[in-house]
Amino acid sequence: MSKPEGAIPDALFESDVLSEPTVRLARNAVSNNDLLEVLQDRDVRNKYNYVYSNRVSTEGEITSQKSSGRCWMFAMMNVARIPTIRKYNLSNSFEFSQSYLFFYDKLERSNFFLENIIESRNEDVGSRIVCHLLSNPMEDGGQWDMLINLVEKYGLVPKSVFPECHCSSSSRRFNWFLSNKLRGWAQELRSLASKTQEGDDV
Repeated sequence: MSKPEGAIPDALFESDVLSEPTVRLARNAVSNNDLLEVLQDRDVRNKYNYVYSNRVSTEGEITSQKSSGRCWMFAMMNVARIPTIRKYNLSNSFEFSQSYLFFYDKLERSNFFLENIIESRNEDVGSRIVCHLLSNPMEDGGQWDMLINLVEKYGLVPKSVFPECHCSSSSRRFNWFLSNKLRGWAQELRSLASKTQEGDDV
């Protein structure tokens, strides 16, 4: 596409712009730092006063889900531990084991996935239902009713009894590995189901 007559050449324009120290400073700032941090107005930020006259007493130390999708578990257990600390006069560092429920959640999800694979054994492998099941067999996210079922079935234990491990604190690779294993088991189950008669147990 030809430039309009009289347009400033790119090289000249770039040279002229970059000759300005403020432009070079801005370019370096946005290229090497978080954009939201660079765009903050420091004068506005300095107007905020973070010293308060009312102090709120804290109950329980801060917990961290680290690199995992267990926020739903932490939310419930953080609420549940406060009355537990009060009732049994426990240390503020007391926590229920998030890793414990994480383990049983993975167990229940795996079983649910494999049961669905068996239920859909007569569907073509390219069907929507089978493709949906195989697309994401394992993840971390959950909701309240799932927690209720887990707690009613397996209960809660202190973190000291079932501490954190790398897989629970950084679950991405674990989920990837388990998803691949589940897909492999799904293939075995579908193969086995194709050799059994209708109504037989798989």
